[in-house]
Amino acid sequence: MVWRPIVATAAGAALLTRAELDPTVVIAVFAAGLSQVLDDPATAILDATPSGRARRRVVRLSLTLPVAAVLWLGVVQPLWSLQPGPPMRAAADLALATLVGVVLACSAAGAGMAGAPLVIAVGVFSRFAPEPWTLRLTAGDAAHWAIVLVVSVAVLAVASRDPAARWRRRARSGPLPGHPAPG
Repeated sequence: MVWRPIVATAAGAALLTRAELDPTVVIAVFAAGLSQVLDDPATAILDATPSGRARRRVVRLSLTLPVAAVLWLGVVQPLWSLQPGPPMRAAADLALATLVGVVLACSAAGAGMAGAPLVIAVGVFSRFAPEPWTLRLTAGDAAHWAIVLVVSVAVLAVASRDPAARWRRRARSGPLPGHPAPG
């Protein structure tokens, strides 16, 4: 597990709460720290083991996401609440969940570190999006954040399927049609 990027970006997000930045940028910086959570250098070797890819990813997420939640709730949000006009807490939490979902979906789909620049770009350009596509931290934009969250979780689930599981099911069910049985 790589903990330094998570802690470093949490510290960076905490420092950015003091700046006059769009709150979505602060959330995006925090979410970018989770871009290496699903990177597993042994994936090619471990795909052949009885422990499936989805199970390994659930273990990695169950070890990492509580640490990220403690950093978010214990460091970033308290510092943010000291600033005048902090964003709505529920909207900020939904935006964080969405951007973490996007980062993890990119990582699971094989993009690796590409999720970090993607969420930072979303944070920067969310302010400049045309009106029906805005991603601001308001109650009115909660539906937009929720749509992105659902799509990112679906991509994460599909990308976490074990490629060998389909082959194992097929091997147990017998030969493919048109192919002779072994033996």
